[in-house]
Amino acid sequence: MDEFLDDFFSKQEEEYVEEFSFLNEYNNLGDQLYCICEGSEDKICYLPKIKSIVRKNLRIYDVGGKDNVIEIFNRCEMQQGYDLNRIMFIVDRDFDESLNNEQIYELPVYSIENLFATPEVLQDFIELTIGVTNQGVIDKILKNYLIREMEFNYLLQELNICLYYTKKIFESLKDENDNTYEFYADIRLPSIDDEEVKKYVKVTLLKVNIDNGFNIIRDRYNFLRPVDIEKMKNNKFSIENARKNYKGKYQLYFFLSYIKELIKDMNFGKTKASNRILADKNYGCDIELKDNTLFNILSNYVQLPLCFEEYVKKFIVIERELNFVS
Repeated sequence: MDEFLDDFFSKQEEEYVEEFSFLNEYNNLGDQLYCICEGSEDKICYLPKIKSIVRKNLRIYDVGGKDNVIEIFNRCEMQQGYDLNRIMFIVDRDFDESLNNEQIYELPVYSIENLFATPEVLQDFIELTIGVTNQGVIDKILKNYLIREMEFNYLLQELNICLYYTKKIFESLKDENDNTYEFYADIRLPSIDDEEVKKYVKVTLLKVNIDNGFNIIRDRYNFLRPVDIEKMKNNKFSIENARKNYKGKYQLYFFLSYIKELIKDMNFGKTKASNRILADKNYGCDIELKDNTLFNILSNYVQLPLCFEEYVKKFIVIERELNFVS
């Protein structure tokens, strides 16, 4: 407890609240399971899906980022009193290489947000939430979505590559034994705010546009070699790999923006009926157009990879084996 209190007084920022909650609440007695994940969005999506698999008591904590999840894992692995057969650790892939650690589940996509921005989730949403039953309209929406998605991904492709290389350069320069990017040693690496990017991208049902301000953001990365950027366009960051490898917050921004425009279109009626682009009638969608509201609804339709279910099921198998032994 003394060590716990020392940590508490040295790290009192808000992002550590859930970390200390876990360290304080953890107990090896009983059949309680625990899960450590990165953020609140992860908690919303993972909690019901894990509970549906294990059908047991589960406490889940979002600890403010991938590094914090890994730090807690290392603490639990090194210190006595923590049973790793009771604790799930879940992280995003981001732009990193795989952790290759069987005890930490790593999404095979950039982040949980990437799993939201898919045609499958959109179809479930328009059928089950909006209530569209006309197959012709459903097909029309999905076809339109794929066109807008491709436009968005082409516009964001190069920025994703720039962010990837900047991260790799930063990590390489911190490692004294890595000289891969030493020719960038004197460059002051730029940073951007996600909200700054979003405000320059306008998503409609007819076209995805970018404002001139977006080019200013891109120009911050003009120190990168064009040959490296072009190589990535045909490899890791090809348009075909966008749903998997592009930054999740931008993919989710596009997806939510598209859905908001779609709901508006579905609500046109009477004198505004002629303004419809995809809808065949007024569906009267009484849905609050707030990101949190839409995120919570869409989380019901997100399908997590099979490897996630396999990871969670291991905790059921391990518990049965422990009970059999005892």
